[in-house]
Amino acid sequence: MRYRLYIYKSNAITGSAPAVKIVNRAVSDPSAREWNVNGAAHCMEHFDAEGIKNRIETELGDKCRVKVCFPPITYEQKEFLSISTSYDRITEVLPRVHLIATENRLALYDAETGRSFCKSLFDDAFITLRIREKELKTCIERDLKPVWRIRKISDHNGKLDKESSYCVTLKKDPDKPFLHRVTDLFNCLKNNLKEGEKLICSSGAFIVSGEYYSVTFVLEGYKKRANWICYYDNGRAQQELTRRMGVEEAFKWMECCRDMEKLDIQTRMNFTEMEDKFPNPADRFVNSVRIAKWQRKQVFDIRYGGMGYHNSEILFHIVPSGVWQDEDEISVLKIEEDSASFILPIIHDVYPCLYERYYVLKTHLPAEMWKVIVSRVKEVREMILNDTYNPELEKYIDRFILYVLHDFDDPRACRWKKEYAPKAFIYDHRFEIAYLYEIFIQWSETQLHCYDYTGAGRMFNIQGL
Repeated sequence: MRYRLYIYKSNAITGSAPAVKIVNRAVSDPSAREWNVNGAAHCMEHFDAEGIKNRIETELGDKCRVKVCFPPITYEQKEFLSISTSYDRITEVLPRVHLIATENRLALYDAETGRSFCKSLFDDAFITLRIREKELKTCIERDLKPVWRIRKISDHNGKLDKESSYCVTLKKDPDKPFLHRVTDLFNCLKNNLKEGEKLICSSGAFIVSGEYYSVTFVLEGYKKRANWICYYDNGRAQQELTRRMGVEEAFKWMECCRDMEKLDIQTRMNFTEMEDKFPNPADRFVNSVRIAKWQRKQVFDIRYGGMGYHNSEILFHIVPSGVWQDEDEISVLKIEEDSASFILPIIHDVYPCLYERYYVLKTHLPAEMWKVIVSRVKEVREMILNDTYNPELEKYIDRFILYVLHDFDDPRACRWKKEYAPKAFIYDHRFEIAYLYEIFIQWSETQLHCYDYTGAGRMFNIQGL
């Protein structure tokens, strides 16, 4: 009984790409079918197969057999290695073969377990990004003196693209106008580009873009109370008022935030809709801080955050779709369970199984159904505002957890269950409830708009504890 391994060079960008699975099936199948169906050879590249074969044989001797193979003769010829050994010796062979494949940036497929190792140890784009960040910051500090601070404001380690953003805040130089220093930054970045990189001036920012990575810089002045932003447009330095707080001021406010708020502020920087609305990363960061301020003022317990940790909140979000979509690009509307009781009964109207499922399983609903839910929430919102005593609302009110809206400084607070009729209570708080619905509607419509291009199959998830 033999243990089979295969080595080849893949042109896939990441190890999770479909191309890797296509080649895995082809190299492990002696028939022509797999080479023909998906054109596996197009997903491969040439490499020194004889050299790698000799190295494996030198290091492992007779512990395994190595053969240089090719696709069936009628297909594009790309070499790969077939390695066979015994189950008794695989613990000696596999670690060594894995090391050799990794050192040479080759893919290794374990046909017995179905596992593949392709670009899983080194992430060249990520490593290059970190190196270039340091180099470019050093150049800016040298060429743009005096610099107050260079702040990282976003970081995105995606499956495909690696991106980071910085805000460069200057000190005032009495001998040099602000616009001249914009030209200095442009020249600094342009003169320090590496091969394959280009400098893009877009959305009020300077972007150094390489293969699957980019570093973005925004220029502000001056110091802690920066109110100017400068950029390059149509080959000319431009200067304008920020009309928002500066990045340094926003960071100062963020220092007083709870850890969860800080995490949400940073997480929002990568959301698809936030990037669409605020393409300039400094604008996006400041508005993310504003959202944190806004959340603190809400009557209902609402968080606009990302995937991952949550407490007793009900989560609403788009279901990640496809190989290239990163979870940190997807926003999650998190509403504490008692607060969500004002929305869940309406969803139950459209999806009657809701209460039986959302605690136990991820509940995926198609976008078409979500549109119906949004439409129904709009109808209820209008009734709450303009027809609060409508009998049709009773089925919802019975499920509302009203104490969420309770003001315990109100003298009626201690007796509201007996003497303060629920409909009267709803009427008194109709604007707060309508605003909760408006938040849900706006978030939902934003998701439907942002992901409309993906067509049929897009799903929404509702999830509890």
